[in-house]
Amino acid sequence: MIDFLSGVNARLIIIGGMSRSGKTSLAHEIASSLAGVQVLSLDNYLGGKGYQEVVRKPNGFYTIQQEMALKFNFIKIVSDVTALLAGQSIHINVYDRARRMPAAKPISMRLKGSERLIVEGTPALAIAQLISLPSFKIYLRAPIEERKTALFHDWTAVKKLSIEQAKALFSYRREFEEPFIHSTRYSADVLLLRTMSN
Repeated sequence: MIDFLSGVNARLIIIGGMSRSGKTSLAHEIASSLAGVQVLSLDNYLGGKGYQEVVRKPNGFYTIQQEMALKFNFIKIVSDVTALLAGQSIHINVYDRARRMPAAKPISMRLKGSERLIVEGTPALAIAQLISLPSFKIYLRAPIEERKTALFHDWTAVKKLSIEQAKALFSYRREFEEPFIHSTRYSADVLLLRTMSN
């Protein structure tokens, strides 16, 4: 994949897929192998609501699309990516996974010259205005058991959820979030399967 991407002319590479499918690892693998590449994680746009919460409207539930847009701040994502591609600086608050909220102090980011940008995150291919930009789009998959192991470790060891809470959250994700994210594969230029061994 690295050799293939070296010949891709797109300045913007978008990586989407299920949680714990290896998107961040792939993005940084590409960035460390190819010169002039920076990575923007969509985790930095989480609003600190906590994954275990179900966002409610006064009259019921948001759709999963609306819930993802609220959690990840789609509007700011598109604004920041557009600014970066135009050579402007942006300021982001890096997401603290342990505290489940953005860091208080923002950092700045800017593309230099012809540097390329990788945008990676679970909802990346679900953001219509983002995927409409000239880009090369990747949907990443990983075996469900490998993802489940990684997710349960994250939720219990890092986020300090109980096993019961982790099971409930996993069931919620499987029923509502994952079918939506899986449908975004149709927006990708290529589908990749990653395992712990590759």
